[in-house]
Amino acid sequence: MIRTDAADGMLLKMTPGQCWDTPVMNGDEQAAGVKPGEGQLLYGLVRALRPLVVLEWGTGYGYSTIHLAAALRDNAGGMVAEMGKAQTSGIVHTIETNPERRHKAYINVWNADLSAWVFVHDAMPIHERYGFVLLDAGHTASEVRGYLEDIKPRLDPHAVVAVHDGCWKNHAREAAGDDWNIIEMPGTSTGGLVLMTLKEAL
Repeated sequence: MIRTDAADGMLLKMTPGQCWDTPVMNGDEQAAGVKPGEGQLLYGLVRALRPLVVLEWGTGYGYSTIHLAAALRDNAGGMVAEMGKAQTSGIVHTIETNPERRHKAYINVWNADLSAWVFVHDAMPIHERYGFVLLDAGHTASEVRGYLEDIKPRLDPHAVVAVHDGCWKNHAREAAGDDWNIIEMPGTSTGGLVLMTLKEAL
């Protein structure tokens, strides 16, 4: 079990010389969403798993988006595929239904110089398959179960799904049912991250 409050030192050792290029975010923007240690844990997971396409459901102000996109950038050596050629550098599709948060998230991602790795949406993009997913929208078992059902047919084999605040009221375990393996559950006062994979890879 990896506690997210210990993730900073662990990931600095795993990725020497890397940084997460977190922009200056003010007040509630920085307090909302994942905590710094959780963001760096997400960065480390994407660095290790090397997915080509990442889905984030619940952008908020873009703090977790920045960590996910930075990991894709660093996986690609900082290079973006040229226009007209196959995308080989990775992309984050992030969904935020609140227009104000969506706009602020885009600005934060832009200020972090990571906009080349991010598409911000107001609904689920179609015709994509995902190697890594972060769910940070609804926080009840029924809401998480609905998200899991929506993404299930769009997952790459052995994709990893992270549920933020997943330990809060144990809703991630309840939502997972019999279809998912829970492979990580860092325990934190904020609920932490629950990581899961499908028991039968699609």
